[in-house]
Amino acid sequence: MLHFRHINTLLIAVIALSVLTGCASDHFFPRLKTPFVGLDEAGIPASAKPALAQAKEDFWLCQHGKAPRHACCTKTYPCAHSKVFAGRGYQITLVDNDLVRPQQHGVTVELESSLTGGKPFHLDDIDRSAD
Repeated sequence: MLHFRHINTLLIAVIALSVLTGCASDHFFPRLKTPFVGLDEAGIPASAKPALAQAKEDFWLCQHGKAPRHACCTKTYPCAHSKVFAGRGYQITLVDNDLVRPQQHGVTVELESSLTGGKPFHLDDIDRSAD
């Protein structure tokens, strides 16, 4: 028969195991990972960090099929089902090009040099299929 102290030990072990397996997942706190792979964030000016945080949030939202929170829509391409959003020092393009071959779906982001503290940064997260 299990005693009260054994139940507590078992409960702690189960919680610890679930936390450890959750940390190994790629989807555990996905907003903590930088979406801008290849961008050296050490050289970014302190004044640009709030705008970079907004760009990260908008990019993450767009990747998950939601509208950006901080950027405003500046252009639409009805024939290609694409939209361009502009934020402070960045531009995000939602690509949903299903009318022409090959099909393209995804998000691109362009960070201006004022935001990166150096060269402009471009990231393309578009899936292309050649059906």
